[in-house]
Amino acid sequence: MRLKAQYISNLPISIKSGGWSGMNLNIYNKLRKYFEIDYLPPINPKISKIEKIISKTNQYFGLKGHFEFFSEKRLQLIAKKFYQQVDATSNFLFFHGTTPWIKCKTDKPYFAYVDATFSTYLDIYLEPCDFKQTEIQRIVAQEKQFLHNAAGIFFSSEWAKQKTIIRYQLKGNNLYNVGLGGNALPQKEMIPAPPTPSVLFVSMDFKRKGGVIAYKCFVELKKQIPQLTLQIIGDAPGKSITESDGVIYHGFIDKKTEEGLQRFDEIFRSASFLIHPTEKDMTPLIIVEAGYYSIPAIAPKNFGIPEMIQHSQTGLIVHDNAVVEYVNSLKDVLSNPEKLNNLRQRCFEFMGGNFTWDIVGKQIKQEITRIINI
Repeated sequence: MRLKAQYISNLPISIKSGGWSGMNLNIYNKLRKYFEIDYLPPINPKISKIEKIISKTNQYFGLKGHFEFFSEKRLQLIAKKFYQQVDATSNFLFFHGTTPWIKCKTDKPYFAYVDATFSTYLDIYLEPCDFKQTEIQRIVAQEKQFLHNAAGIFFSSEWAKQKTIIRYQLKGNNLYNVGLGGNALPQKEMIPAPPTPSVLFVSMDFKRKGGVIAYKCFVELKKQIPQLTLQIIGDAPGKSITESDGVIYHGFIDKKTEEGLQRFDEIFRSASFLIHPTEKDMTPLIIVEAGYYSIPAIAPKNFGIPEMIQHSQTGLIVHDNAVVEYVNSLKDVLSNPEKLNNLRQRCFEFMGGNFTWDIVGKQIKQEITRIINI
């Protein structure tokens, strides 16, 4: 008899735009292979207009910010809705993420999947000094308790897991690194490098994902490899870049449509290398998705990236995230078809053998079954 569970998220199951929403859907789909699992209606109460106005006003006058998304009032509303939906017959609960649920108390074993906890997200994407310390301490204290009481918390990287252990002063006995997969289908066989060299840059945030560095790198490389092109997907970089010689801007691609999937497939088959000079990140899904298409990535030695790229084996790692480093690392590989194809072969095998949602799902199922049966 299969274990019965409830899946708690603040996202509709219909949303799969990539990133966090893609993780949500993939984790749920893998869990329901092994368990009788019920996806609850999304719990996502509106942010208080008053709290939002207060927060914006504070920022405008240079005062300390307020986390209206995780205010006590909103967290209590989330908990209230949660208590209304919990099924007493469930064997366990599974949360998508951790911070929104820190006031949800339950006697049932519960688990969660997360790419980073609140403190890690705060350090990377925001400036802690811009917010009230009492606010940060309040959220961290409650999340620490939520993490401590969980039957298991599953992380997308060892990096995020260790950051959480240190920041929250946890033993970590109930924390597990299970990795992640991509929001694309792994190809059946390795794809050789295209005859015309092309570097690919994909992001929803051109600036924070290092778009300017990627473009400057391309300009320098093109002086040495005249036929080189730069393909950009996602956030628009501005006319000065999109109208540059050799730059091909594809805009946003909706992979939920047949046309979008076809365009995605065509572009990825035409790319030689992924350049991802990100300055704000966790575990970039684009590195995995590129790997499914035999596209190695070059990215900084930061965040969870070193776990996703084996330097000089499945891709390239840079230390200073500087243009000169990217140029020096890429020029030799892009000019050497044999070296590039060897790298692509190893990248394809590494991603398919280590970074798929099937692999993640099996690890989560194994731990849940072991813990629930104790």
